Amino acid sequence: MYLLGEPIFAHSRQGEDFLIPLSQASLCHDFLKEKLTPAEVLTEIRVEYLSIVRALKQMGVDFRIVFAHESLIDKPTLTCCVRLLDCRLAGFHPHTPVPCTAFPRDFATSLPKLLLLNPAMKVLIPEKDGHRVMATHIGEGGRMLFGKDTVIVCANNRLSYLELQEGTPALELIKESGLNIIRFPYVVAEKLNPERQSLGYFPNAHLDRCTSLLVGADNGLHLIVDPGLITCKEDEAPVNCLDIQQTLELLNINLTTLGLTVHVPGDLTVPYALNLMQFPDKRVLMTSGSPEVENLIRLIVGDGNVSTTEVPVRFLPLWQYAGIRCLIGELPEFILKKLH
Repeated sequence: MYLLGEPIFAHSRQGEDFLIPLSQASLCHDFLKEKLTPAEVLTEIRVEYLSIVRALKQMGVDFRIVFAHESLIDKPTLTCCVRLLDCRLAGFHPHTPVPCTAFPRDFATSLPKLLLLNPAMKVLIPEKDGHRVMATHIGEGGRMLFGKDTVIVCANNRLSYLELQEGTPALELIKESGLNIIRFPYVVAEKLNPERQSLGYFPNAHLDRCTSLLVGADNGLHLIVDPGLITCKEDEAPVNCLDIQQTLELLNINLTTLGLTVHVPGDLTVPYALNLMQFPDKRVLMTSGSPEVENLIRLIVGDGNVSTTEVPVRFLPLWQYAGIRCLIGELPEFILKKLH
């Protein structure tokens, strides 16, 4: 079952500090130069959210919109989804943290026979229907990409020794499930204050803003990387930065051993253009407005397997920290039944 995040837009990032990948900072700065009122920004966010909903409906994806915080939900958007687009809702306890209900990929990461639950959530059951359920920060899905038998995780040494139930480290638990693990260096991000002034550069674990892992039409694994990607080594402040070539060289042994094909598209013209969603049948939902990325994705998964939103998704990344993958999460049915 797929979940689409609650349309909670009152917590728009206007007036707050926010992080953007350094590789996309110039692009984001260009968009931020547009002089829009808060009401105009809200309108654009609504349009983008509804564009994602319409695309999911057109693709025939079985999904529910999370419903937990009635007082915070943008009611015009939810009304449009329910009455005009015939969407169904998934009820959640009102004490569920807003970040987990607004961005379901942060609620949990669903792997074969394993559910990694964000520690902000309570572990409901240790095992169910053949799935082990564990609490770990890696469960915040932006830190991890998954395809076939491989996991790419943005984690440092400290996180790899995070103790879970029965003292099992998170990454060891993944290995026990028979999955290959590629550890990815931290992405360097720029923090901006409300006046759009830089507060400096910081390491960030959410690699899904800059990379995608897809199963191609050839049934092989394909890693797509932001052409301007900048990373830093483990446990280092972003002083000794690595450019994309240095990053790929750092990963090269793992990538070669596991048979991944690496792709570097041309310019990204929409923030978080690689923050896309692939479904088990290999179909992909991505933003419109970034043609070089779109053309590459079509070559990888097949032209008929790519759907794009009616409008480019660019205000959601800038004001809500959310791309398409952030807003969509997959959970086993037994978890959803417990949360209804």
